[in-house]
Amino acid sequence: MSFIIVDAHNLFSRGRHVVRGDIDLKIGMCLHIMIASIKKCWSTLEGSHVVFAFDRRSWRKDFYPQYKFHRHEDAATKTPQEQEEDKLFYESFNDFHKFISEKTNCTVLEQHGLEADDLIAGWIQHHPNSKHVIISTDTDFYQLLAPNVKQYNGVTEELHTLEGIFDKYGKPVIDNKTKQPKEVPDPKWMLFEKIIRGDSTESSQALYWSSAFWSSDRYCRFMFSILALCRDSICSLVNPDFSISASCLSYLCFSASKSSCDHLPKSFVCSA
Repeated sequence: MSFIIVDAHNLFSRGRHVVRGDIDLKIGMCLHIMIASIKKCWSTLEGSHVVFAFDRRSWRKDFYPQYKFHRHEDAATKTPQEQEEDKLFYESFNDFHKFISEKTNCTVLEQHGLEADDLIAGWIQHHPNSKHVIISTDTDFYQLLAPNVKQYNGVTEELHTLEGIFDKYGKPVIDNKTKQPKEVPDPKWMLFEKIIRGDSTESSQALYWSSAFWSSDRYCRFMFSILALCRDSICSLVNPDFSISASCLSYLCFSASKSSCDHLPKSFVCSA
């Protein structure tokens, strides 16, 4: 079985910014990108069933009220015309959702408290012996890439796999800076980077912005547990042949105080 899994809201929203013009043109482009992406994956990657995942209110807001709060702030500053366009856009998205749910044999995933990426991860976990192609522009899905899991970006028309990133002709995508074929970033390193630097798209702040972070034993232990999770990725960036040292770790922690290293797990302190 080969599943084509669509991150519906992500793809619909990104398609809105591909073209300029009135809202009808933008909605038409969103639908075009969605259907064209499904058709391409179905024909070139031998799909056998289509699955749509829809967002609902996230459980993350119960633990972090500021989660994606910037979207509410942005909405409050929009002009009356932009607000009217938003209304028409989401009405069209709801009509599309109703059509998929009632007029097709596609599987529809939605559950209060879960976002589409939660549902997609759960679907793949419950179908370990099947092939999966995720249609989305969200790089967080790199965490799910496996020999049987690929990701297709319907906006850039790129296929992301463990073997590399390929364009619509099946050729490797070349990095403009290095002039070498692009590779999928290490998902563990991406997680580490988001934790340290924050993520503006999710309204999450960087951990190192406040000195209070380093003065708290609780947060130090939390931080080192995160570093332990990402140890292999960090080591490979420092030197593939050596384990990371305590001094290098302190540097990566943005010059954390020496007392913070007292909570460093013994398994993490290695000499070259």
